[in-house]
This record gives sequence, structure tokens and C-alpha cells, in this order.
Amino acid sequence: MKILAIETATSVTRVALLDGERVLAEVEDAERAHAAALLPAVERALDDAAQTLADVEGFAVSIGPGSFTGLRIGLATVKAFALGGVRPTAAVPSLAALAWPRRAEAAALVACLDAQRGEVYAAGYRAGGPLGLERLWRELILKPEELAERVPEGALIVGAGADVGLPAPGPRARDVGALGARLLSAGAAQDAAVLVPRYVRRAEAEARRLADPVEAHDPAGELL
Repeated sequence: MKILAIETATSVTRVALLDGERVLAEVEDAERAHAAALLPAVERALDDAAQTLADVEGFAVSIGPGSFTGLRIGLATVKAFALGGVRPTAAVPSLAALAWPRRAEAAALVACLDAQRGEVYAAGYRAGGPLGLERLWRELILKPEELAERVPEGALIVGAGADVGLPAPGPRARDVGALGARLLSAGAAQDAAVLVPRYVRRAEAEARRLADPVEAHDPAGELL
């Protein structure tokens, strides 16, 4: 199955086209905002693979947590592409995609992204299960000292870790696509029309208004 994967959880726009888990093309744009970069990146990835949007059989989108604006743009684009629900969509947690390529390196992994305000988004994973990756604990927003309390001995930290505010690699579109392929094979396709981002916490304006930035996310029945 040819899958178009979109990753916009960080400031970098990332797109990949895969055939199953085999990468056909991959494009990154760190110079322009997502709104300006995403569609040209999709077009370039398709051109590089000598494919068209009509050749795409499914979609994988990084669902968060991450940049509020980036997640909305990525998801809105996938919704437009998947209009009508004929082609399946996989919603891939951004932190799971970050952990995916390192899953064989340790018994446990803690994937982190900078959440601003001196905090990180973090979730725990391990290799195993039907997808090749299992979630140990759900996405949370933590201060560095809170994160340190959750990291098991011998665990590998991938992403921002305790270096809050410092640049760190974000999830790759190829990993969003590979996990998306496994989710689709496992029958976990979702209707793109009703998908919403995993923000984990409320948007900045709402957080200021309610003075409650934390919004735990632990929906039932999710594979990741």
C-alpha cells in the first residue's frame, strides 16, 4: 500500500511517501511555515517518486502532541486529501514516531518533545506487541524534574529529554508512515473527517484564561 505520511508536530515540515514501510521519497522544509511549506513538500515527494496523489492508497498523519498550529495544518491537509473516506487514514502519535526507530536499543524508551514554558511532552514505550512498539504510559506534559521521576533505570531518552528549550530532532515522516502502515494493517484505520489532534494541554489562550495548562489524554482502545 502506498502511504503518504505528514509530520508537522515541530517547526519542520516533513513529508514521506512509502510503499508499505519502504520509503519511496522524503522531503523536509525547515525554512518556511507549515502553511507555506506543506503542499509544495507533498508535490515534491510525489514527483520524486514519480507518483501522483491518485496513486496514494492511504494516509498517515502525526496527531500530536506538538505545535498546535502545525498539527492543525497537517491534519486539515490530510482531511482534504482523504475527503469521502475511500482511502484509510492512520493517526500516529508524534512521540511514538519519535521512539519508533530507536525501539531496539533499550528495554524502555521515553520520547520527549519540547512543550515550551520549561516543560516537555513525554510518553513511555517499549518494543513489542502487534505494531512492534507498545505504550508504557500515556502522553503527559512534565517539568524536567517530574520527567526524571518517571524515567525507569536503563531507559533511553529520545528527543528533547531534560534539555528543555534546546533544539532536538523531531519525528521523521518516514517513521510516521511506517507506524501508519502497521496501524492500517492492524485494522486501526480512522475516519480522517472526525480526527482531532492530541494537544495534551489546552492552547495558550485557553490555558491563560483557565489557569490550567494540563489536559491528560488516555483514551481507551488505542494501540499507541
